[in-house]
Amino acid sequence: MERLGFDSYYVQGGDHGSVIVSVMAMLNPRVVRGIHLNLFTGNTETAFLTKLLVGSVFPSLVGLSTEDYKKVYPLWDRFLWILSETGYLHMQATRPHTIGHGLMDSPVGMAAYLLEKYSTLTNPTFAHLPDGGLEKHFTKDELLTTMMIYWVSGTVVSSIRLYRETISARQFPIISAAHSIPIEVPSAVADFPH
Repeated sequence: MERLGFDSYYVQGGDHGSVIVSVMAMLNPRVVRGIHLNLFTGNTETAFLTKLLVGSVFPSLVGLSTEDYKKVYPLWDRFLWILSETGYLHMQATRPHTIGHGLMDSPVGMAAYLLEKYSTLTNPTFAHLPDGGLEKHFTKDELLTTMMIYWVSGTVVSSIRLYRETISARQFPIISAAHSIPIEVPSAVADFPH
């Protein structure tokens, strides 16, 4: 951004971009004026997990409002959703080239793979609709544009490989240390229903 002539700026990130902009804010808070995330990576420390379990029985003890409680609990429902909807994450984190080259070899296969994620991750109830509910939030032109960006640029493999690199990030000091460095710039998180 500095090469583009900006002395300071705001950044927004979702999915992997949330981690990227968070690290940008940690490393250069004099330049990054604020961040906006639409994916918040929570704490996985033992104290947090204990709080999560106590909150399932006594929500008021951990400061949860009724609205927050409905988003987090019941844990079993969240666990089942994660189990049924994150198979792609496991595949991409462990065998990115297997799935990536297969997708690059077939535009129809790539479209099916990506559109299924657009459907179920936009709204979990869309999985039960005959058309996947895709056109409830996206136009066909928007969906086709996304598919073409991956297809024409040949970047589906590198975008999938990012999952493996992120899962392996525990080996890299900057990523591991990022969890202990506070973000001191103004921050906002989008809180979407799904």
